[in-house]
Amino acid sequence: LGNKKFKGNWWEDGLDILARLGYKMAGEKLVAGQRPFQAGIAMLREDACPIAPDVSTGIYTDAARAIIPAVIDMNRGKITYPDNEELDGPTTVMQGSSFSSAFWAAAIVESKLDYGLLKRALIKRQLKRSDSYYILDGGIVDTTGIVNLLRQKTDTIVAFYNNNAGSLKDLESPLAYLFGVLCKTDSQNSLQGPELAQVFPRSLYTKVKKNLTDTNVTGANMMAQLHNIPVLGNKYFGVEPYYLKSLVIFSLEFSNDFLQSLPPELHVRNNIGMEWPNKMPVGMSTLEANLLCVFAKWKLQKRKGLLTKLLS
Repeated sequence: LGNKKFKGNWWEDGLDILARLGYKMAGEKLVAGQRPFQAGIAMLREDACPIAPDVSTGIYTDAARAIIPAVIDMNRGKITYPDNEELDGPTTVMQGSSFSSAFWAAAIVESKLDYGLLKRALIKRQLKRSDSYYILDGGIVDTTGIVNLLRQKTDTIVAFYNNNAGSLKDLESPLAYLFGVLCKTDSQNSLQGPELAQVFPRSLYTKVKKNLTDTNVTGANMMAQLHNIPVLGNKYFGVEPYYLKSLVIFSLEFSNDFLQSLPPELHVRNNIGMEWPNKMPVGMSTLEANLLCVFAKWKLQKRKGLLTKLLS
């Protein structure tokens, strides 16, 4: 690791070590670039911990008071949240990545025992009004990344819903809640529930889910598209009402059609885990990682005409 100096944020240090070992690149050399680069986080009040989501639904009923949905602007090194207040954010892209990927914090803040033993491991920040907050993975309030784009009144959104939590049939809360549909969630996804999360009309969700879970190559094939959609005002997220020109969502369902499109001599199915592509344990083989990229390209190529028209 050479002359690496540890920074005190154990998760940032861990990611930095992995970057050095895996890619031979020091974390401080990662830069945001010229294009907008933003990442979602959730900020949980320290004085609300440990929290206790409802055992039957997984929803945390005090989320409106205790959890702030926020965004890291990697280009400017700032954190913003719905009332448009800003505070100094990450000083490097690697530090910002450690904030937005702190999924492990959910297990700590949702357990009285773990919180008592491990709260020092949590990433803490203080707002200007002096309240202390822990920084958690943004999936705690929005796994999709769609909400931040709605805050900016983006007119066309192409989203890849790549959640490593199994099929959308098994865990649908991150998308269902955006349409105000009640269902059970888990400890790491959309704890605030549908009342706080809804930004789209409820009537649209049934078709969206059906299309996203349809893996038939001649059918919807893991893609849902909506056009001229009313965006509902949402004070919790800081979203103002407007009409969204187009929303296209690609899901990450298992597709036998995709695997069969690959050269048979590669024997891909025999060389990847049964959990591929959406329920993999931490870590994956080089083949599995590259196959995710090929899978995404395959889906895009099938919709090239639509996407070219929307984004031109």
